[in-house]
Amino acid sequence: MSKNIFFSRLALIVDMFRNGARLTFDEVLQKLENRSDADEDFVISKRTFQRDIKEIDSLFGIEIACNRSTNEYYIKEIYSEDGKIRLLEAIEITSLIKSSNETEGIVFLEKRKANGTEYFSEIFKAIKNLNVVEITYLNFLNQSGKSSIRKVCPIAIKESKNRWYLLAKDLKDEIVKSFSLDRISKLDVLKDAFFTKINFDVEKEYQHVFGILKSDLEIEKIQILCSESQYRYLETLPLHQSQKLIRQENQNFIISLELIPTYDFIMEILAMGKEVKVLEPKDLVIEIKAKLLENLEQYS
Repeated sequence: MSKNIFFSRLALIVDMFRNGARLTFDEVLQKLENRSDADEDFVISKRTFQRDIKEIDSLFGIEIACNRSTNEYYIKEIYSEDGKIRLLEAIEITSLIKSSNETEGIVFLEKRKANGTEYFSEIFKAIKNLNVVEITYLNFLNQSGKSSIRKVCPIAIKESKNRWYLLAKDLKDEIVKSFSLDRISKLDVLKDAFFTKINFDVEKEYQHVFGILKSDLEIEKIQILCSESQYRYLETLPLHQSQKLIRQENQNFIISLELIPTYDFIMEILAMGKEVKVLEPKDLVIEIKAKLLENLEQYS
């Protein structure tokens, strides 16, 4: 059985009610049977279905209620923020591709190693139950190229640039760190090892950060000049929640951001090449120039 069958099942249940449908439990069960196969069995009891409804409310902010007079279930309210809905949609798409041959020749995915989402179920449960987790992790900064075993207290899962990260306190030094899920080769929930809930506000900690790497640098007011084509792209997929359009100058657009100029942010700017130019602050302009000169020296 797939480790992520729990989340796939939750996604399937929500999808049943997305168009305003009202279904009895027997009708829900029939739909789950239709989507089951030898690898993934979605058939559940009514008691499990009731637990799933509570999990959907807790994890995704979608309340499924029951009309007691007709015994029909329906979506009563959706009060989730955008991030939770996107996580649900990602799980739905993964479930569809894995369980249906109809996508063959239609949906094409990049050929790359697994992104670690197979650990979602164990991590979610460990976070809720305050269980210590033992991971076998490959740190790219480790010059030996060997993985190490870490015992960590899981806090949250965070997405950054199409990668998933576990935010957890490393028991080795008591520091909260980020661990890329695609570099975890083994994960075990230590059922007999517990920890006290950690006071770590993820939204606050990453409010002014682009990417996953944090920094002690100060928040900067950044201005960037963009070509029209690049601006149209950034208009639909902003660099940061603070992004604003200041003005348009001929075919160029000037945007502003308020964030910490971390390594991740600088690499993102460099990746846009000549389509963007940092105008302010001056120290960031100097750093960008230095990085560009270093790149040029590679070809000298």
